[in-house]
Amino acid sequence: MSRASIFPENAGAQPIVEKLYEMNVRPTLREAALLHRMKFWRLRALYGPLGNCSKSKGVKNYLALVRKHRALAEKAGFRETDIYR
Repeated sequence: MSRASIFPENAGAQPIVEKLYEMNVRPTLREAALLHRMKFWRLRALYGPLGNCSKSKGVKNYLALVRKHRALAEKAGFRETDIYR
């Protein structure tokens, strides 16, 4: 007696990392979307809990974006030290 499974056989397979973090935005708008996200997380890092987001999460996400997209951040005037007053 064979049991049919609704789950695929390779349930333990991990997703490809490059596809996991790919932005779902047109290439022409990618820089604008990244700058918007940097501004969004910088405000949360500076002024604490806004909505359902803690200050520490804002700091972590802002620093990750600025470090990953350093050239774009410098061009727009964002620095890692902006969140420390």
